Amino acid sequence: MAISLFAPLKQPYKFNSNIEHVKSITSYFSLLANSPGNFTIVSIGDQRNQCRSFPNDITRFIHDIPRSLISGDMVQAVVDLVGIPPFSFEWQRSELIWNIKTSTHHKDRVLEKRYVENVEDYCYYINTFTEGIIETTSSKDCFCQYPQMG
Repeated sequence: MAISLFAPLKQPYKFNSNIEHVKSITSYFSLLANSPGNFTIVSIGDQRNQCRSFPNDITRFIHDIPRSLISGDMVQAVVDLVGIPPFSFEWQRSELIWNIKTSTHHKDRVLEKRYVENVEDYCYYINTFTEGIIETTSSKDCFCQYPQMG
């Protein structure tokens, strides 16, 4: 069985038991969730032909976006990983520059960049003896990656 849909679409869906509608001016739509939860397509149809189908159980669990938080001191940075292991992430250390005119620090050129893979723990330690700003530039868990590549 094939269904031909014509834009505009008014697509009802359920996210965490709340029914919502999305309108699309094309025959394609996509959604971004800002939190994890259950996503269910309630029905599929178009407004042109007033055609609607009610599929059985098109439900998927939307996982949280993996992220990392960095804390620590001059000797050791602690990367707290949020998501479902295994984790992979990229971190970089940038030069810290003191601006005499404004009496503030700012980030300058990247001095070091590393990619860490297959971390099974929720914590990762970066030992460093060089001053700088350490930050993660990407995070990935077993379900998702941020920012999305490709």
